[in-house]
Amino acid sequence: MPPTRATDTGCKGRIAVTPRSLSDGGHPALRWLEDAGYDLVFPAPGEVPTEDQIRASLSDCVGYLAGTEPLPGALLEQLPRLRAISRNGVGVDSIDQEAAARLGISVLTAPGTNSQGVAELAIALMLASCRSIPWHDTQLKSGNWKRRQGREISGQVLGVIGCGQIGRRVASLALGLGMKVLAFDEYPLLPSNPLPIFRGHRWRRS
Repeated sequence: MPPTRATDTGCKGRIAVTPRSLSDGGHPALRWLEDAGYDLVFPAPGEVPTEDQIRASLSDCVGYLAGTEPLPGALLEQLPRLRAISRNGVGVDSIDQEAAARLGISVLTAPGTNSQGVAELAIALMLASCRSIPWHDTQLKSGNWKRRQGREISGQVLGVIGCGQIGRRVASLALGLGMKVLAFDEYPLLPSNPLPIFRGHRWRRS
């Protein structure tokens, strides 16, 4: 499928969008970029783009809202107009940052954008485990009416290793469910990582 593009009438430049959650069917937040005068390019809507798709679509892009696809230096060198890469999250291990700096490409992140969603998913998986929900789902779909005894999550002990954006939110949700929280963070006393939610609960530092 060829990359989809918006019209380029009077645009300030093109910005490529590759995160699947944003490129498949669009997203209301993308309207802000369009309202600011930028054209949007979707190299592989709803899919992770290949290097060939990135190379073909970003040759004239000034911005890149990137997903998790690898961006090696050799590829960045073939994108002469690119000035900024913004990750849809905080991980930048897929980007050759040394090459980006050498080429004058800023690498930006969006801390906290998906922290609540990830924390809620972690709690959901705990509940699913305590109630054997995947097992019961499989049994019902197989026509069997079997049961496993579940257990309540309230009163259980949760260990949280790393109390960053996600860890603190997981702990807060767990405390709200009546769990006991034991937390560890290498830098718990830094101003950037306060731990007020652990008051009255145990945490330790290295």
